[in-house]
Amino acid sequence: MVTKTATSSDSTAPKSAFPGECEAPTVAFDPGHNGQSISVFDKTTGVEMRDYPNGAEDGDVFAVATIAKRGLEHAGYTVVMLKKSTAESVTYRERVNRAERAGADVGISIHTSPGEHSVFDQRLGGYREGTGADGTPLRVTFSNAAIAKQSGQMSTKFAAGRSRVEGRQVNVVQNNFGGRAPLWAGDLPMISLISQKVPWVYSEFGTSDGAGGANPIGSDNRNLYAKAIVAGVKAALPNRCRS
Repeated sequence: MVTKTATSSDSTAPKSAFPGECEAPTVAFDPGHNGQSISVFDKTTGVEMRDYPNGAEDGDVFAVATIAKRGLEHAGYTVVMLKKSTAESVTYRERVNRAERAGADVGISIHTSPGEHSVFDQRLGGYREGTGADGTPLRVTFSNAAIAKQSGQMSTKFAAGRSRVEGRQVNVVQNNFGGRAPLWAGDLPMISLISQKVPWVYSEFGTSDGAGGANPIGSDNRNLYAKAIVAGVKAALPNRCRS
């Protein structure tokens, strides 16, 4: 098996976790999933970027991102959406590129899954492995210590902000993609593995009665999730331009 470390396509230094005194933070929202199934190999890392529609989740997370965007903009933040609509299909690399072009200080992936209320950070040593474009086994690991530190700090504060709003404990945990073929195995979301300049926070929301993922979460939970995300961003990345 070939082993690689995830690296950037250029040498640009990562952004600071906290912008200058009067530079409002820029947040990139990544509503999960795609309008059509896609499978493309990333030219930089070699990983397979596979994604697909997931029923109600597509509309739920896009709506949540839109509501949260308004809330953060009202608080003076700049917010960019990494998808233009639920129908758009965008590779993970292009999402990361869009975040970088916008000068994002953090990327927030927004997902739902039944029973889930967790946050995943970019951990050192996080990896994905599978069959590369040339047919040989490939393992790619995350080794950017600066970005991992920023992501870890932000994810912890983001989870605490969500916890306060949702009235339940939201923890920063390690993901597990084992047993989900044809997705590559590993423990780091693919977009987090690819992003080398923007620290990433990956957010999951669901209910104990099965709402989330392909099952709709409903308008009340959409609003709750959006409010929790706004609180999480404010905790993780305060707007120093506002008193």
